[in-house]
Amino acid sequence: MMQSYDKEKLNELNEINYFSSIGRYEVALDKINHIMSFHPNDGYILFLRANCLINLEKYQDAIEDCKQAISFGYSADKCKYLLGQIHMILKRYVESEEYLLDALVENPNMSNAMATYGYLMFLTGHEKKAAKLLEEALKIEPDNETALHYCFYYHLAKGKHRNQIAVVEKLMSNSNSEITTLMKIGMMEYYRDHYKAASECFRQIFLLDPTDQKILKLLQRVQEEASILYFPQRIIAKLGGPAVIWVSVVITSFVLIKLNYIGTTLIILSVYFVLCIYMWLTPTLYKLFSKFK
Repeated sequence: MMQSYDKEKLNELNEINYFSSIGRYEVALDKINHIMSFHPNDGYILFLRANCLINLEKYQDAIEDCKQAISFGYSADKCKYLLGQIHMILKRYVESEEYLLDALVENPNMSNAMATYGYLMFLTGHEKKAAKLLEEALKIEPDNETALHYCFYYHLAKGKHRNQIAVVEKLMSNSNSEITTLMKIGMMEYYRDHYKAASECFRQIFLLDPTDQKILKLLQRVQEEASILYFPQRIIAKLGGPAVIWVSVVITSFVLIKLNYIGTTLIILSVYFVLCIYMWLTPTLYKLFSKFK
């Protein structure tokens, strides 16, 4: 159970929640460690620290904190849910399922755990079960950010663009993180081949945090793919990809040869060969083009 705190400690807890909400996990962790020097056996503080450690990718430490939090009497359903999340990140799917099911036994209406379990089912190939669990999680708590988060990724993977838009609209009205919202919109636009819109989202994220090199690389990649130089690649992708084009060229050439259209066949093969060379050279051409912009 949570201990009682004086006014100063409550203010520190509010600061921890604030820094966590804006992604400043190192700062939040420093403050948590300071409070723990006064409350070493507080399950709630250990749970908060586990959340920070997950976001800092210190998963084993987070697992230990969760288990300790349970032993000190903090909410078992929340701790087991967090343990399920950690094991899912680590691709320990069997352990993840066990913890998530335990969390749902403790609290059958825990939409976070249900949505995470649904996404785990999707990752392990149980798509029908995943869809039902995600749907049920949103019925229990329509504005739950975790449920919306995993529904977004589910619909993104399934290519259901209308559902993506609906989920993103919910995220925009419920997310407490501008970066999180922009990232999800940018990813949706990217996978829909709307590169300029995706580029603008990632540019806004980079402006919010210019030190994030991962975002910078992602922005550069999307800007490259949005270039007019990649227009043939985008058309080919819409037609089914390079393999489909190759098969089509082979079949067409075979039929034309049978019909004795040798000249036409040579033209088609020449165009295809030039296209292949161009696609191979596109990254180099883009770099040269970027230098002289």
